[in-house]
Amino acid sequence: MIVSNNNFYGFIPDGMGKLSQLREIETQYNELNGAIPPRNLTIFNISSLLQISIRVNKIFEKFPEDPCNRLTMLEFLQLSDNKFHGEMPPSLLQCNALYKLLDLSYNDFTDFVFVFTQQSLYLGGNRLSGETPGNISNFSKLTTLDLSPNSFSGRVLINLGNLQDLQIIYNQLTNDPSMLELDFLISLKNCRHLKKIQIDSNSFDGMLPKALGNLSACVKIFIAYSSGIKGMIPNEVGIMGNLIELCMEAMN
Repeated sequence: MIVSNNNFYGFIPDGMGKLSQLREIETQYNELNGAIPPRNLTIFNISSLLQISIRVNKIFEKFPEDPCNRLTMLEFLQLSDNKFHGEMPPSLLQCNALYKLLDLSYNDFTDFVFVFTQQSLYLGGNRLSGETPGNISNFSKLTTLDLSPNSFSGRVLINLGNLQDLQIIYNQLTNDPSMLELDFLISLKNCRHLKKIQIDSNSFDGMLPKALGNLSACVKIFIAYSSGIKGMIPNEVGIMGNLIELCMEAMN
């Protein structure tokens, strides 16, 4: 069922949850608002669904407590640009089939249970805080990780072999104070498919490492302005021969 890019408004109808054979629901770019229908009528009760996309609406409520109790086949969940709020339920960890995309960006979530079974994870534009979880590196399927903007703090712990797109802008992330160079950039050398690195508007206090030249030859975009990086630009930047955009303005 695809009803995107219209002027539909009002609540998601109760009867939609009775469409037991649906494989796909797309209601993006409408004016739908209010809460998702009760549990026995909700779209989260349709066990045949593979894809849900209701982004860019005005739906407001807490996230369903057990979204994957019935959605055992769901591969793609996109709820961005709505007004969901509160904490993410731990039961989200049960979404074992959710391997393509999880997009919860630009809502009003304050806490999140990190789930990395999917290839693409978008959490930007919420009110998430605390340190980035140390177990990110255990989820090797991730190709896209977008945590910006939020209020994450502390060190960045990322070492994902399949990562292609990393965006952690507008947070409060810092460097290991015992290291002169940005240690997490050194760890990214194992991301052999990395194409985009965007780390601007953070509180890093360190130098660009010479190991920058060891980053993936695929890197095309490196953006790090206003990020607290200091010192000299290493000559090894010249090894990154596929760069098409390098932005490091307003550095210390």
